Amino acid sequence: MKRILLLLSFLSTICFGQIERWVYRYGGIGTDEAHSLVYGADGNLYAAGVSWSNSTGNDFTVISLSNSGTERWVYKYNGLLNYNDQASTIVYGNGNIYVGGSSYGSDTINHLTVISLTPDGTERWIYKFHSPTTIDGYAKQIIYAPDGNIYVVGAIKKISTGYDIIVISLTEGGAQRWVYTYTGPSQWQDCGNSIIYGVDENIYIAGFITDYTETFTVISLTNSGAFRWMYQYSYWSDALCIAYGPDNNLYAVGNFLYGGQMVYSEPLAISLNNSGIERWVYTSTTSPAGSTSGVLGADGNIYLAGSYGWDIPFLLVETVSDSGDFRWRYIDTTWGYAKSIIYGNDGNIYACGLTSDTWQGGETYFTVVSLTNLGGQRWMYRKNLVPESYWDIANSIVYGLDGNIYAAGQTGDSITGSDFTVVSLNPTGIEEDKISSALKNRGLKLDVLPNIITRNALIHYALEKREHIGLALYDILGRLVAQIADGIFEPGIYTHRLNTDELSCGIYFLVLRGEKDIKTQKIMIIK
Repeated sequence: MKRILLLLSFLSTICFGQIERWVYRYGGIGTDEAHSLVYGADGNLYAAGVSWSNSTGNDFTVISLSNSGTERWVYKYNGLLNYNDQASTIVYGNGNIYVGGSSYGSDTINHLTVISLTPDGTERWIYKFHSPTTIDGYAKQIIYAPDGNIYVVGAIKKISTGYDIIVISLTEGGAQRWVYTYTGPSQWQDCGNSIIYGVDENIYIAGFITDYTETFTVISLTNSGAFRWMYQYSYWSDALCIAYGPDNNLYAVGNFLYGGQMVYSEPLAISLNNSGIERWVYTSTTSPAGSTSGVLGADGNIYLAGSYGWDIPFLLVETVSDSGDFRWRYIDTTWGYAKSIIYGNDGNIYACGLTSDTWQGGETYFTVVSLTNLGGQRWMYRKNLVPESYWDIANSIVYGLDGNIYAAGQTGDSITGSDFTVVSLNPTGIEEDKISSALKNRGLKLDVLPNIITRNALIHYALEKREHIGLALYDILGRLVAQIADGIFEPGIYTHRLNTDELSCGIYFLVLRGEKDIKTQKIMIIK
């Protein structure tokens, strides 16, 4: 197996105003792909997906990286008979990792599977859903809730009723608390795609059930698994993701299938109150498009990501207000589609997916695009390692607590095929070599861009060796204002975002303390 870390690589990359920090690839001969990514509270990355081995076939795979791109560990789970096992969703909760997917069991069927790991990659427990009447199952999303329990949503296939929505709650220790299933009228195909835990301590699931056609469905349960209510929108529609807003309302994103056809669709956003009463419905009224993901921004608006167009799809980001009014639409000029979207802590939008310069048959690019929350393109990143590679796509994207962007998916080459890939990007448009120019000398280094701050600044610091460091902000009188970092860090360059919203104008001092060294930098905040 190979493990490749490319630091500041520009090979076959198109970057407008921003620079790649690093690229990590893992794989061998065969298909390897990251499906989901999380930035842990411990400052490390955890990616879940699938990797191929000639001896064990497709394996349920979790890989952890430091935020400087160094591989920490690789965990693989191989079910019975070296069959099809894969991880699809991952979450970090209370110091441990929880991963959902599917794996082959001793009864020769695929089981909905949840595996918990410690941050150092040690297996804590494995849970598989078992039922005498079930012949298939998989997890679509997993969450760690404020009540300290795990909730997972997906689908199971029963002998008598086809695919049903399933919601499972587990304790932190992996014990099953309860199971809820729902069978649609047609007893054909139903699926739960997304799950959230509301501040009202209830559970909300978005997906679809099938009668004559798929129907956009939201279901609410208590946190003890009791049914509260169900909302359905219309035939020929589905719900892909759901959010619980600070206004105590629900916002769900999906698709309305255009003219009752499965081929064409329109982005669909629906808001409900937490009692299941419809507040408004938004559908796009232009050329057919489709959603694959959505997010509720900190600015209160809903952002949808997917594709746009009749015969040739183009990467699409579209947004509506929290009252359901259209705000703006962004369409890329090359064909492709978005798989995931986030609202960054810096107030900008980041979507990832796939683009290509040639419709059907051309090479594809692992793609991340950044937009302002007013719809202007800030930059686009496209990664293609070799010409005529058809495997490059970004499936999941996160905004790290360190202020950097991380995307996971797959990239391909002519030797190893498609490889499990994680890419880190600098979101600011400032070139990484300029950031690190002052940090290349030996020892402890500290730098801030800019040092005259109106709202946000990036604090960059470098460690030559593994050591315990503390990074703190003091006012001009020497009083501690904020403890930004405190712990043992590996060698590398680190970034933290300094938000000055709650700070007064004036002069401050950043102090970086190592075990044998100390660095100080003066900054000025103006507003």
